[in-house]
Amino acid sequence: MSIRVMTQVWDHSTQKGSALLLLLALADHAADDGFCWPGIERLAKRVRMSSRSVMRKIQDLENSKEIAVVRQLGQHNWYVVSVGMTDDEVKDVFATRKLQWEAGPVQKRGERQGVYVIGGDGYYKIGHATDIDRRISQLKVQSPFPVETICVIEGDDYAETERKLHEHYAAKRTNGEWFRLTSIDIEALKTFDTSDNSVTPDIQVPTSDKNGGTSDKNDKTTDIAMSDEPSLEPSLEPSEEKQEGATAPPPPEPPAQDDDSPSEEKEPEKTGPPQAIAAYRAVFHSYPRKETYGFIVTAVGSRPDRLQLWTRICTEWLLRGYNKYNIRGLIDCFHKGQVGNGRHDKQGGGIDEFLEIAAELGAQERAAAYGD
Repeated sequence: MSIRVMTQVWDHSTQKGSALLLLLALADHAADDGFCWPGIERLAKRVRMSSRSVMRKIQDLENSKEIAVVRQLGQHNWYVVSVGMTDDEVKDVFATRKLQWEAGPVQKRGERQGVYVIGGDGYYKIGHATDIDRRISQLKVQSPFPVETICVIEGDDYAETERKLHEHYAAKRTNGEWFRLTSIDIEALKTFDTSDNSVTPDIQVPTSDKNGGTSDKNDKTTDIAMSDEPSLEPSLEPSEEKQEGATAPPPPEPPAQDDDSPSEEKEPEKTGPPQAIAAYRAVFHSYPRKETYGFIVTAVGSRPDRLQLWTRICTEWLLRGYNKYNIRGLIDCFHKGQVGNGRHDKQGGGIDEFLEIAAELGAQERAAAYGD
């Protein structure tokens, strides 16, 4: 929007009614030189007119020489709001804009393009952007959980780099550009070499030994040191120093513990929540309503494959931004094996509904689920 162009229209235009409204809409899109390129549909929406009416009014404004138009096939038209301008000034504006268009967009100072990796809690997004800093800022605001920037791989061939990374970690994809990566994967990404687009498949982390050196955990060979020092192992041959007939004293027996003697009382072991509830807590960082515990535990069970599926469904549910307290919708997706595109963001599934479902499970199943 240019205040100068808007003022020129208000002070010097002879248009009225819908034509003036359209001219003001063009001025609202224009730069200080009067140049703009809005689409017909956008202008029609602004002035509350049909597209055909907008095209007729544009022709009228062009005939009155209050705008200049360069029509382009398959692209938006170029406009110059020429109110108060001479023909030579309008030609100069078009010529300057044409040179800028042919030269291509100029990269802003400080703008970086390439591939970025952000995430947290084991889930990471591998994507690309022409303005990495801006894109990362947007994702950090939009993400349902805190994320941090892991690494940035700058370069012009970012599309190919992103494609190869997605192929490399395809087995660990959870949804879209999100992947379940380990610390080894993150270290490999940090050492990514953009010259040949290769990913280090594995990184051997050296561990320090007692002498202050380093050793590799994966090294299965051992060095045997030859020494003349006497062995500390007991000799299997009878010692010449032993006297004949001498017997070694028997080892002392441990003192019998008196039943009346006080013994240390062991604290009862604390049992955590059911595995299905713990998996829910690990994903959403909060527990579900207690009234729904029995419903969740009975539906999910304790088998490893079902717990793994439950964790994946919860994770996809979180990444899509659905309501974490809609347990009935979550369980429905669990039974289907995937999170659909339905409207799961409603509150849905009130307490009364959950209690009704729990009653249907039967008293014995609820007792077994709670461990009573």
